[in-house]
Amino acid sequence: MKVSTTQIIRAAAITVLAIVTAATAGAGPAPIDNLARYFTGKYRGVTPGNNLMLQINPVSISMSNPYDYFVTISGQFEKTNVREQGLIRIETQGDSIHFGYIPHFNPAVTSISPSVGRFNSDELSSACGIYLKSQGDGFAGETRPSDCARAIRGTAGRTWDVEIEPNRITLRDAKSGETLRFEKQEKPK
Repeated sequence: MKVSTTQIIRAAAITVLAIVTAATAGAGPAPIDNLARYFTGKYRGVTPGNNLMLQINPVSISMSNPYDYFVTISGQFEKTNVREQGLIRIETQGDSIHFGYIPHFNPAVTSISPSVGRFNSDELSSACGIYLKSQGDGFAGETRPSDCARAIRGTAGRTWDVEIEPNRITLRDAKSGETLRFEKQEKPK
């Protein structure tokens, strides 16, 4: 029996397709990809007294860190004006996602500044992080009382539960129950 070149190519293609299908069966996107997919955008504070806006934009600082974001928090919380900004880096850490925050104390730094990825020693020593795990439709974790005290005003001595869901970010004081909720704004059509 003579085998044609076309039959050999067809058999090879079917074999390759079967191998690729078997290797990727049941393999959905990694949790970090799910978080990254809906994380970017503009969020508005929706709880009483929370007139803050969060603007989260992807930034490209290094090819080895594809999940870097620049965050700006601005507006008013109760009667206090707020303007803070910094870099968020999310990285896979085993079965968790490490959510790191490094503040930029210089208000002139923006997501398009050449210095977006450069930090002074005070900013670096103020960095903080939280480990997130998949929960429901999103991710959740808890800060430690002293971790973000220098990076984020008002967090000293407090433990915050953090939930990131599609279109919503919620921070809840673990002791008092005080809640800050932010909802993602629709893009204009």
